[in-house]
Amino acid sequence: MCAVYTVVNACKLLFDHSEKMDQQLFKALCLGISDMFPTIVFDGTEVVGVRRLLGAAVDWTRRAHRCDLIWSQPLFRQNKETVEDYFDWLRGELKPADGGRRAAILGLGKPWEHWTVARAVRGGRAYYFDSWGFPDPKTDSTAFSYFTFDKGRAGEARNQKTLLMQHQTFILAAPPR
Repeated sequence: MCAVYTVVNACKLLFDHSEKMDQQLFKALCLGISDMFPTIVFDGTEVVGVRRLLGAAVDWTRRAHRCDLIWSQPLFRQNKETVEDYFDWLRGELKPADGGRRAAILGLGKPWEHWTVARAVRGGRAYYFDSWGFPDPKTDSTAFSYFTFDKGRAGEARNQKTLLMQHQTFILAAPPR
C-alpha cells in the first residue's frame, strides 16, 4: 500500500491537506485502482500502478482544489551517471522558478522495496515526507551515500546500500498557493 500512501503524502505536501481531505483522497485513489485489490495490499505495485494512482489524484485535486496536479516521469528513459548527479538533478527539479510547489516520488529497491516522497535536497542530503518510517524518522533525511544504482551493492547486509530506482522517479507540481 506504500504506493497509495506516497501519493497521499505527496498531495498533502503540495496542497497542505487536512486529515479529512487526506481521507477523501485515499478513498478516491482506492476507487481509482479498485481492480488492483487485494494484490496491491500484499505485493505493492510497480510504475504502472503509480501512474494510475497519479491519474486518480489529478482528477481528485481538480475537483477538490480546483487546480491541476501536474506530474511527469522525466528519467523514464534517461540515466544519471552517479547518485550525486541524480540528487543534483533532483535538487533543481524541487525548486520551481514559478513559485509553485514541487515534490518527487522515488522508487526504492532492495532492501526497502518502497515508494517515498522527497521534499527537498540540501547539501549532501535528501529530505522526505514518508508515513512508513523511511528513512530514520528523527532526521527525515539520508545522505546521498546511503544509495546506489548497482543492484549488486544493494541489500541489508553490512556495507550494502539502498537501491535507488532512478527510472521510477516522478516529479509532481502544484501551482503557487
